[in-house]
Amino acid sequence: MNMPNIIIDIVVPTYHRYEILAEALQSVQNQTYERWECWIAEDGASEKTFVAVEPFLRDKRFHYLPGDHSGTPATPRNRALQAGGAPYIAFLDDDDIWLPEKLERQASFLKDHPCCVLLGSNAFIMKENQDYRRDSLPLYFRKAPFGLVPYKKLVEDDYFINSSAVIRRSALKYSGLQNEALYKGPDGEDHDLWLRIGPLGEMWLMPDPLVVYRELSSKHAEKKSDLERRQHSYRMRFNVYQSAMTGVGEMPSPLLFPEYEQEGRLCKGERDFYAAGPQFLGRLRHRIGSNLSAVFGLPPSKKKRQQKAFQAFLECKARWGKLESPFSVECIVFSKDRALQLHGLLKSMQEKVLPAIPIHVLYLASSPAHQQAYEDVIAIFAKQNIRFIQQENAYSFKHDLMEILFSMTCDMLFFLVDDILFTEPVSLHDISAFNPDEYVPSLRMGQNLTRCYVLQTPQPRPQFLPPPGDQADKMIWQWDNGKLDWNYPLSVDGHFFARREMAAMASLISFGAPNSFEDQLQIFKPLFDRRYGVGYKKSRIVNIPCNRVQREINNLSGNIHPDILLAKWQNGYQIDYKKIYGTTNESAHQEIPLPLILRAAAD
Repeated sequence: MNMPNIIIDIVVPTYHRYEILAEALQSVQNQTYERWECWIAEDGASEKTFVAVEPFLRDKRFHYLPGDHSGTPATPRNRALQAGGAPYIAFLDDDDIWLPEKLERQASFLKDHPCCVLLGSNAFIMKENQDYRRDSLPLYFRKAPFGLVPYKKLVEDDYFINSSAVIRRSALKYSGLQNEALYKGPDGEDHDLWLRIGPLGEMWLMPDPLVVYRELSSKHAEKKSDLERRQHSYRMRFNVYQSAMTGVGEMPSPLLFPEYEQEGRLCKGERDFYAAGPQFLGRLRHRIGSNLSAVFGLPPSKKKRQQKAFQAFLECKARWGKLESPFSVECIVFSKDRALQLHGLLKSMQEKVLPAIPIHVLYLASSPAHQQAYEDVIAIFAKQNIRFIQQENAYSFKHDLMEILFSMTCDMLFFLVDDILFTEPVSLHDISAFNPDEYVPSLRMGQNLTRCYVLQTPQPRPQFLPPPGDQADKMIWQWDNGKLDWNYPLSVDGHFFARREMAAMASLISFGAPNSFEDQLQIFKPLFDRRYGVGYKKSRIVNIPCNRVQREINNLSGNIHPDILLAKWQNGYQIDYKKIYGTTNESAHQEIPLPLILRAAAD
């Protein structure tokens, strides 16, 4: 078999299973596929476990991770998930065994199925006092949705045996880790994670058994009546679906993302069924109702979608701890068919903003000529800490932006668009002194702004509050006390936000370009109106809307066609941005003639 070049992290949680743990680890070492790292995460730290693990540590691919005892396998699993970094993750319980070809078969499958985010297989069931090497063992699944698994099937039951499962690590950015507060007994925290990962790509179930599932009497020991067991099962399954709907960590559950509305509705229906408890013909009535809803149900209204996003954001924020200062900063720039203007922005930013920070430029070129112009800009800034990300296509803006947000490691971020120029010096150390949970700092607002460009009308300045003693060049106001631009905190033109807040909000809304992104962010405006605005007394940037490259919203702008400026760039010109330095603009957007200069002369 042609061995795929895939590295796999193996996650093995363990607790007081010294003898059978060694058998599980030996099955890892016996794999015909050798490109793996195995993370043995103990729920506690015992000498007997270490003795069982120590012989395997001679193989540098094994790692031992002891920790505090929690009582749930989710905690050591999460410790191992965070310790590794391979693009794929395989799970193995400490009482199960892998057949030698398990990883090789699955790695080959994953190489041929790049959209797969969750892959499982069948298994043999081995009872106590049995030996899989000599005894004939029954299959775990005789009937199962082998092949490509529809999400509806996963909602109805967990067909992915934990020790057979391999997931794509990149899915965890969206799904979060396992829920350490959830423990239903066998499979609860696993099924919850599968439900959150499932919408993000394809799920496949291989019919061949690749695992020996050890069935221990302690796995299912419950001394309760049938009714008590059923009631307990309903409560525990409700908790699984509730966790899947809510999410874990800093991000909302993918089931709350608008693009996965159908999957979320299926999971919600199952959650509500178990919330009602055991009822006469309850399962039959539930399935009939679900099928009717799928055929005749209407999608939620725009207002209900907005309310859902707002509530999901509040519930997500409630899980967060407090941000600790100092706050690190990164920047995201949006650009389309404006290489000449983007060059001016980056040059003026390079000269006016300290310290230098990571910049992520998300750009879209509508023609080979515009693409070549961007490649010229990329070459000019090749030695700077600027990452250029080309949109995959005209419809991938949200996906591409989310990938950037997840790649960032900062506490705070700010957005810029390519027709902005810096006019005054900026100290990001000053800006990052303001907690983004309480303030929305702005580079575009200043006491010089007395006119609203969008409405072409004068705008009053708000009442300003005294700035801190060491920030005398700043102004502070409350966003909900302002009018027009002074009452618009959720702008992508030079406003600063907590990264985790922006990632969560962006995941919960639908948008296709910067304009609709900013428009949809206004769903969360009531939360930001309560915060304070802070900015320099004089604006630090000016947005020069000499043309419009998007068609989503009919924004006011000048009428210079982007191809005219492209021709100027091709002829060796750039914006003479230094001539804009010191400009006192009366509105955040202001039509100013763009001074041009030959790039050779500027250098």
